[in-house]
Amino acid sequence: MPMKSTVAIATILAVVCGLVGGCIRGHKKESDVDVAAQIQQLRSTEASARLDAARALRKAAEEADSAIPDLVDALHDQRFVDRGMESGRPSTAAMRTLAAIGSPAVSSLIVVLQEDKDPKARELAASALGRIGDGGAVNSLVAALQDNVTEVRLAALAALGAIGSTRAVKPIVATLGSEHAQIRRHAARALGQTGDRTAATALIELLSDKDSMVRLGAAQSLGSLRDSRAIEPLSSRLDDESTNVRAAAAQALGDIGDRQAVEPLIEALDDENDLVIMMAADSLAKITGKELGRDAAAWHQWLGSN
Repeated sequence: MPMKSTVAIATILAVVCGLVGGCIRGHKKESDVDVAAQIQQLRSTEASARLDAARALRKAAEEADSAIPDLVDALHDQRFVDRGMESGRPSTAAMRTLAAIGSPAVSSLIVVLQEDKDPKARELAASALGRIGDGGAVNSLVAALQDNVTEVRLAALAALGAIGSTRAVKPIVATLGSEHAQIRRHAARALGQTGDRTAATALIELLSDKDSMVRLGAAQSLGSLRDSRAIEPLSSRLDDESTNVRAAAAQALGDIGDRQAVEPLIEALDDENDLVIMMAADSLAKITGKELGRDAAAWHQWLGSN
């Protein structure tokens, strides 16, 4: 290649790199964070310094593998730093940075989840594993469903839902007998996130739960699973005492998209609540492809001729 052409190309690259804020080397953009210096700051006894370091390292997550041990240690520092809009805890900032680092942090987080005596650290480890979404953490998260601290079990359920592994369905279903409504709520949501229709039977039973938020979560998850076995049970929830449950049932029926739901949805257009009516009308349009709005009479007429 002629010398002038080579110089011209180099000049163009230099300009482009300047415009985008630095060239990519090996498909990874280098940050301007001094990782070694931030690791030293993480070892400070000052909560504010540790908070700043954990946050800074998140900006350099692709280069921060060497910070993992110190970030794991920071999971134990739950001191609150009051700075108005910039307030926070080193523990939470460390969790988010470990999640941003991703797969390299998984093994260390699993050790915390399995062995750490600090329940808050175990909870944060579960949360980070859920954010990372690595299927290799499923077995450890399933084991954490037996943790003696409710918050850890909740975090494990949320993480299993985020990962969405079908391997977790049976262990999650096993938690539905918990006396804690929060556990049942998280389990209902997690089952929907797995996408496994074998969970439909358990979710249908949850539609009769005494806690309205559990019924709400069950209805939403059944809509996600799109299992036609849920049409009749969801239709019965259109008369639920909870407005939110009625609305969720109407929306779920639309998500399933089966014509069997048309008649009960038309009846729901007479609901006293505007949200329920809106969800019913939207679902009718989704199922039928017709735009008849909230006019129950028009829908009855359409149904009679179709």
